[in-house]
Amino acid sequence: MDTPFKEVLHTNIVPSEIDCQHILELLVAPRKEVVELTGEIERLQVMLEQLRAKRDHLNDFIDAHLAFISPARRLPEDVMVEIFTACLPSERNAIMSGAEAPLLLCHVSRAWRNLALSTPRLWASLHIVAPGDYGKCLQINQIVDIWLSRSGALPLSISLVHSWTCTTEATFSMIIKTLTRYSARWNRMRFKFDFYAGLRPLTALSLVDVPILEAFVLEGFQREHDQVINWGVIPFLGTTSLRSFTLKRVGNSFSAFLLPWNRLRCLFLGHDPASWLTAAEGLELLRRCPNLEKCTLPFGSSPQNPSLPLLACRMEHLRQLSVVDMFCATYEFFKSLDLPSLQSLEFKSKNVQTFPFMPLLTPTNHLQPNTPLIHIPVLLFTLQSRIPTSNTPATPLLTPSDHAQSRPIIFRMAPPSLNSADDVHRLNPNAPQMTAVPLLTPFNDRLGPNAAASLSIPTNHVQRLSLNIPTVTAEVMIACLRLVPGLRELFICHDPFSFSQASAFWTSLIPTAQNLDVLCPELKIAEFVQFSVTHDSTLLEFIRSRTGSDFAHIARLSRVHIQFKRPMYFDVVPALHDAIANGLDLSLRYEHPLPSRYSPSEEIAAHSTGEVLSDYWHTSE
Repeated sequence: MDTPFKEVLHTNIVPSEIDCQHILELLVAPRKEVVELTGEIERLQVMLEQLRAKRDHLNDFIDAHLAFISPARRLPEDVMVEIFTACLPSERNAIMSGAEAPLLLCHVSRAWRNLALSTPRLWASLHIVAPGDYGKCLQINQIVDIWLSRSGALPLSISLVHSWTCTTEATFSMIIKTLTRYSARWNRMRFKFDFYAGLRPLTALSLVDVPILEAFVLEGFQREHDQVINWGVIPFLGTTSLRSFTLKRVGNSFSAFLLPWNRLRCLFLGHDPASWLTAAEGLELLRRCPNLEKCTLPFGSSPQNPSLPLLACRMEHLRQLSVVDMFCATYEFFKSLDLPSLQSLEFKSKNVQTFPFMPLLTPTNHLQPNTPLIHIPVLLFTLQSRIPTSNTPATPLLTPSDHAQSRPIIFRMAPPSLNSADDVHRLNPNAPQMTAVPLLTPFNDRLGPNAAASLSIPTNHVQRLSLNIPTVTAEVMIACLRLVPGLRELFICHDPFSFSQASAFWTSLIPTAQNLDVLCPELKIAEFVQFSVTHDSTLLEFIRSRTGSDFAHIARLSRVHIQFKRPMYFDVVPALHDAIANGLDLSLRYEHPLPSRYSPSEEIAAHSTGEVLSDYWHTSE
């Protein structure tokens, strides 16, 4: 709007009395128009609210009728039951919470509640937390009884743990007594408790009381000093249906349990000191369980008499092995093992110079059970039944095609006198005739520089390797990975390399036009935790080389998760946009950097009183 005061508006000029009078006269008309516009806006707002209310009313009318004819109302009950069942947690037991199925399903409608209450599958699993308050425990105990009564005749999966508020065994025992009434349907059971006496109701159960028990987890309790627990008083653990047994923080040796060892498929021992094994004990335990498929064992000390030879142990069915080695006590254990079906290996140790499990991965003659091990030094032999052992020419007689059909055998750490095929044959006259291959020069010319190394590629089936180690050289790590050419999943915790060695490790994994013979060509999943020396540029090069299409013989990474113990140097995600778009699951976590700028508010705190300062300085009055 035009105004004669345009030049002085929005300035600090002080108006005169005449200017003030002129301005008041000038604003009469605009003020009147503002009042009129405000009234019009209020009228239109009322009309708008009325229109909105009418629209909402019509929408409610429409939605109510559409909901009445919705397909969900007409779904058959058997379909609804499948949907309800899919709402249950898949990785754990259901909990007593109205925010989750099955209780949540009971709060939707009367029809859903009736259907949920009449579906036994919804009530066949339960996680129970025993409270400390006796009155609260009575209430939960009643809920447990009602819950399980709705499960019909289905097998039960139940976990019972003590609350941190629980200070007595009474509440725990009360709930166990209720659970024992359903013992005939126990299938997967877990007990985590603080008081051994709380398990006394279990002593009344016999083998016939748990006919379908397949998995049992016993975890943790408080005991008096030097208290010896006789787990033999729980006889139902010997049921022939048991296939999986887990023992954690119980404070007893595995030998205290009367289990159907030869029927177990899964055995997991926690790494509390009371459960630590020697190499001999570990082998003896495995021999008790010839049908194991998954196993976790803790080792804490070396054998009492290491000079005695250990008997070999062959586990035909063991696919997953996890070992916790507290004091480098597993070399003899692994050296005595033969696991032809091993697919997953986990190893955790505090201080190792080399991996004790490497003999398990190297090619060797099949160990015969219950026979002493004899180790022969690094001497490569190839089975040649058509060639006499004596008078063998010094040059190899194999062709590349012959080698492809032969099976190399490596013997290590032999007495000095065993240096030829004749010596080996004298040691075992029943062994097939062997021909020493002293030097593979003809193969090097025709098969490339890595032909000799290829002869020692192992025939194991390991696809997953997990290592939790504080430090190891890059050479040891590379040598280990070279033994698992079919590896698909690699997990490494605690960046084991120094800055100078990290480059060699990553170079061995990054394919280039000049380096096609890389480690782990079938790797698809890589997870590294607490890494610090690896630079972001190296990480980017590794992921790019393993997600592109430049190398057809290299598998593409599908998941890369890395947690760094350092701040981010630069963001690699934008450079990997195409790989992520093609399905790469990428997760990179970094430590937040410390503030680099000076701030006067650093370590700011409220004013302290004299008494607090006196306590801080450990002074007294």
